[in-house]
Amino acid sequence: ETANGSTVNGSAEAGGTVEITNGDGDLLGSSTVADDGTFSITLSPKQEAGAVLTATVTDAAGNESPVSDTLVVPEAADVTAPNIPTISSATDDVAADIGTLASGDSTNDATPTLTGSAEIGSTVTVTHNGEVVDTVVADTNGAWRYTPSTDLTEGDHVFSVTATDAAGNESAASDEFTLTIDTTAPDAPVLSETDGTTVAGTGEAGTTVEITNANDDVLGTAVVDAEGNFSVELSPEQEAGSTLTATATDAAGNESAASAALDVPVDADVTAPNTPTIASATDDVAADTGALASGDSTNDATPTLNGSAEAGSTVTITHNGEVVDSVTADANGTWRYTPSTDLTDGEHVFSVTATDAAGNESASSDDFTLSVDTVAPDAPVLSETDGTTVAGNGEAGTTVEISNANDDVVGTAVVNAEGNFSVELSPEQEAGSTLTATAIDAAGNESEASAALDVPEDADVTAPNAPTIASATDDVAADTGALASGDSTNDATPTLTGSAEAGSTVTIIHNGEVVDSVTADSNGAWGYTPSTDLTEGDHVFSVTATDAAGNESPASGEFTLTVDTIAPDAPILGETDGETANGSTVNGSAEAGGTVEITNGDGDLLGSGTVAEDGTFSITLSPKQEAGAELTATVTDAAGNESPVSDTLVVPEAADVTAPNTPTIASATDDVPADTGALASGDSTNDATPTLTGSAEAGSTVTITHNGEEIATVTADANGAWRYTPSTDLTEGDHVFSVTATDAAGNESAPSDDFTLTVDTTVPTNPALALTTDTNVTDDGITSNGEVTVSGLEA
Repeated sequence: ETANGSTVNGSAEAGGTVEITNGDGDLLGSSTVADDGTFSITLSPKQEAGAVLTATVTDAAGNESPVSDTLVVPEAADVTAPNIPTISSATDDVAADIGTLASGDSTNDATPTLTGSAEIGSTVTVTHNGEVVDTVVADTNGAWRYTPSTDLTEGDHVFSVTATDAAGNESAASDEFTLTIDTTAPDAPVLSETDGTTVAGTGEAGTTVEITNANDDVLGTAVVDAEGNFSVELSPEQEAGSTLTATATDAAGNESAASAALDVPVDADVTAPNTPTIASATDDVAADTGALASGDSTNDATPTLNGSAEAGSTVTITHNGEVVDSVTADANGTWRYTPSTDLTDGEHVFSVTATDAAGNESASSDDFTLSVDTVAPDAPVLSETDGTTVAGNGEAGTTVEISNANDDVVGTAVVNAEGNFSVELSPEQEAGSTLTATAIDAAGNESEASAALDVPEDADVTAPNAPTIASATDDVAADTGALASGDSTNDATPTLTGSAEAGSTVTIIHNGEVVDSVTADSNGAWGYTPSTDLTEGDHVFSVTATDAAGNESPASGEFTLTVDTIAPDAPILGETDGETANGSTVNGSAEAGGTVEITNGDGDLLGSGTVAEDGTFSITLSPKQEAGAELTATVTDAAGNESPVSDTLVVPEAADVTAPNTPTIASATDDVPADTGALASGDSTNDATPTLTGSAEAGSTVTITHNGEEIATVTADANGAWRYTPSTDLTEGDHVFSVTATDAAGNESAPSDDFTLTVDTTVPTNPALALTTDTNVTDDGITSNGEVTVSGLEA
């Protein structure tokens, strides 16, 4: 026999020791020759096809034979072990908790099915608790499955698998897959007390308790703690007299019997207060006082929190996760809290709950965060000024305020991350002016004033006004002319034009880099054309103007162009939803955002529209096209690039292009006393759900529009009659209805005339009667005047 790269067989003197070596003299394996003179030796490492093997045999006396003839590993030798197989999951099909199990899970299924993957066709050997128990074969997809033939015992079970291919090469073992078998149900839990909002009790630690009412509605669940106790919040809360029971389910899915029933006490108050709020905090420490919102910084170490809660409830204050105090909401539901000791510098998170007199506690409010900072920043340092700007350095993030000798604030700026700032002075300061600076941090702490800095005597402080980029010019067909900022263009060298100080040098900035400069003419006009083509995509331009004295203006506003020189693909008609044109509309797909134009065989433009973000369009044709009409389309993108013409689409012979007649709203019906019956448009009614009736094409879909919004559809019956009643009450005030009718072909009518109703469900107040003139004894309500005048009946 020959070697297969994994083992080598042969014959030699019985009892001798055979050693196998390769062409490099490496010892690959050894074995004792059997009594029948044969041997089989496993090679380590395995040898590739073409490897040359030889053997020697040494007898018991130590005599070594000559070297055998060479043996070559054949070209077809398979020495590659399969990839390591996997156990991906197990399946539990025993109630109550069935489904997929991961390694480490518990189960009440004593014969769970293991599944996994291995080399296609390989033999998968299943090892259980260290012993081989079975083999299965991986299918043509590499999937395998194994179900124990007998029940697994209670407790832990460890599985692993190996895969062996047809050549006998065995893979390494898979990762271990552990299951815990538990088929014993826990004892029934015991319910001890409830107030209708929560229920407490005891049970087996680690089990999940499920609470139900007499209708078997699940009201809540909880896990029993290590001490065997649980408390479950009930949702919805249960009324007095409600009956509760509980079951417990362990990790393996075993469910206990139901507990003994427990009734909610008759006097239970189960309504928790509404969630309270923290509306704001108040900072009363200068320099920055007033209201603080959540997330703000403050230099007030005892800021006052304000909010709302149920009137009379106890508001519990939680600070950084710990309860620190409680206050009482007043009769208006207002509460306030001021810390009794200074808060430390840093972040502070507050929340509140409200507890009513019955002990029901609300949900917690949203967190309210404050950052306390009571340390003033160092004074900034002014370094240079020319009267138009002043530069310096300070604490990053602080706001620097520049003042002159008159204490006029002439500019502010925020110090950048590198600690530098530059402030534009307004108004500009004359030569010899004295400047100082202070810094204020986010919490309102103000630094000392900086050392003074004087504006030099020879300062030229007048910078040109900010120049402008007025427009760009596109001279590439099909869409030529002026371009505004934000436009797209297919001109890769558009000319920018604008205005600046006459004679100033205009610096062109493109995508954040200076690319060129031009000079404004005597009228202040300038123009710039890129010397090379702009690339496809967005381009942002801005300009500055510098006068002869070197003063540079602020930058102009940014002017953005999108260069797009690639024409879109031709539109596709009739493939948006598999339908063709119906003579009224045409559907299709094209480049998103492009403008599609539909034309007929005579070149008449029938309609246009913008392609939606998903690349589809639907265009209403005007006039509608008869059966047999030929339609084509082009799409033009935002840059003016026009696509080729689409393939032709023919309106089908069966096309229905006739819209229904305009429907009507004939009347409305009020069925709320005291005044019931038919209502005309413009009437008032105390019926908040009046029924509208009208006529439309028989079988058409009638779309109801209310105050400009579509709210419902109904179908006209075989006589063309339709009716609609609002599903919810109309609000007080005016309501305007109209309807359209759409036939089975999708043709929509013109809208009906508006039908207006005024809903008024407020009962007028009772009139008060009083005598205008009371003769004889005043205010006794008796008069001798036979003509009685009564007031108080005014409308």
